[in-house]
Amino acid sequence: MGLIENALEGVFEKIGRAVGSRPITTLVVSFLFAVACCGGIPLMVSETRPEKQWVPAGSLALEHNEYVSATWPSNANFELFTATCADVPEEDCNILEPKYIQRFHEINQKIMKITIKGDDTVSWLDKKHKRTTTDPHEKRPWAKQYAGDWTFMGKAEDVNGSVEFRGRKCFSFGPFCGKQSILDVFRDDDNVIKNLDDTKIKRAINFWENQEGMCPLSIASDGSPCFEDNCQKYNTPMERWQCRKTATDYCTAVCPTRTYTYQGEEVTVPIDMDTCGDRGCIQMGSLQMSATPPNGSAMLNTDPNATGEAPESAFEFEPSKLKTMVGAIGVDSAGAYASGRYLSGYYALNKAEIYCPSQGLQDPLADEWERYALCYMGVDADPRAEKKLDCPEDDLIKFTGLFGRSFGDEFGAAIRGDIAKLSSSYFVIIIYCAIMVGKRDAVHSGVTISVVAVLIVGFVIGSTMGLMGYMGVPNSNLNSNLYFLILGLGVDDAFVLTSEFVRHTTQNPELSIAERIAMTSKTGGISVLITSATDALAFLVGATTVLPALGWFCTYAGVAIVLCYIFQLTIFLPALALNAQRAEANRR
Repeated sequence: MGLIENALEGVFEKIGRAVGSRPITTLVVSFLFAVACCGGIPLMVSETRPEKQWVPAGSLALEHNEYVSATWPSNANFELFTATCADVPEEDCNILEPKYIQRFHEINQKIMKITIKGDDTVSWLDKKHKRTTTDPHEKRPWAKQYAGDWTFMGKAEDVNGSVEFRGRKCFSFGPFCGKQSILDVFRDDDNVIKNLDDTKIKRAINFWENQEGMCPLSIASDGSPCFEDNCQKYNTPMERWQCRKTATDYCTAVCPTRTYTYQGEEVTVPIDMDTCGDRGCIQMGSLQMSATPPNGSAMLNTDPNATGEAPESAFEFEPSKLKTMVGAIGVDSAGAYASGRYLSGYYALNKAEIYCPSQGLQDPLADEWERYALCYMGVDADPRAEKKLDCPEDDLIKFTGLFGRSFGDEFGAAIRGDIAKLSSSYFVIIIYCAIMVGKRDAVHSGVTISVVAVLIVGFVIGSTMGLMGYMGVPNSNLNSNLYFLILGLGVDDAFVLTSEFVRHTTQNPELSIAERIAMTSKTGGISVLITSATDALAFLVGATTVLPALGWFCTYAGVAIVLCYIFQLTIFLPALALNAQRAEANRR
């Protein structure tokens, strides 16, 4: 053991003498080495997908997930939200009062009108990735994918006799956009919701789940034919005729319509949209009915097989459970739904993600749509984003959202908070180091050495990130802990080397600075080597774990500790020599 120790001490003594004799040259070479390492930072690949970070590589579950994703791909992203009263204590809230539903409808209308300028997104991505409009499609996949204006519902267009939606950002269930809320009970009808009262709301929510078939008219309007048995059953020709007659009489009273031919197509519109009490009548107005009841053999067009029964699939309807839209729902003495504290629902967005090696999978259109939607709900998702949004909280409804970007926003806010704390900790460390390694006079203050000790942490982090970029080791959120880890290790190593230099200077003041640096490296280098080697070995062994994200972090940490040790010898010791030369020359 003595031979190994003596050999190591000899090696470190030579290293110390070399850096102590040529401190400036050593610093320049170390700086160039760090810059070369940092050149790999643009090559870094960030991995943000949970299944790629925390599921063991090669596991059966991962294989099954990849198979399911490839066989039954889904681009749906559900933006969940809840709402409760903002003007009264939560325990006193009845979110089913007309004023809350009407306000929620107003906010929902604003969300439906959100328009994202895809061309602006394309320009931003071109600038970010240094692309031009002359570059081939393979280098600008976002140009075709995101160009144009985008809204939740999109814009319907007639394409070769069929309807297609341009700029539609919602995830579609058949021809319908995926969304759910209490507004479905009222068919999201402006005039119906505007005229709601407690009686209409109670009648509608209690009838909602009892529907046998989907009624195109409102179940909240007075005299709605939706409550008629004929319209609920809608099985026989007579039941259908009676239902349509009742509906026609109803619509004549609440929303008269007219039908005309436009470009070869029949179009039905209300005579007065502002006074239309039920917009379901627009759909009913396009249906023709016989003036007399059908005889036993007369069939409607909905009976192609002449069996007297409608095709079962044509009238299948399963209303959403009210308890999925209203939370803490209460009942009256008769057992009927009467109150609730919370509204809940979702908007389903169609994900159109592109993969960016530095940031993982992203859909900037969805992110921006979510930011605007959350803003209308009183939540400023990203205060740093351009353009700035004014997102005041509503005076009647308080929203809570769990959108696709929510976890990223919270993590980003936490990181930004940690950055402030990290900056403060660096400042405190500099002051602490200056107090511990220096003296009260300006010549021997030790501030410069303290700053160098902290700067080494920056060199280590940058060099580690660059080397991992060259090696193709993915970056993950877990690596944010490296800053604190290396700060503690780096400053501890600096204390050891500084105390050894002070000891040798006290014991051998006649030796040159280069020789004292050599002795510091000989004794302090061994001490720092032992701690650094054990720490690095522990992390590098941990890199063999089956959890990818943990393995990547251990690899980053192990390499960072090795670099920290190297920079202590090649940056801190030369800086210590230069500082000693300044102090002995009595310069501030």
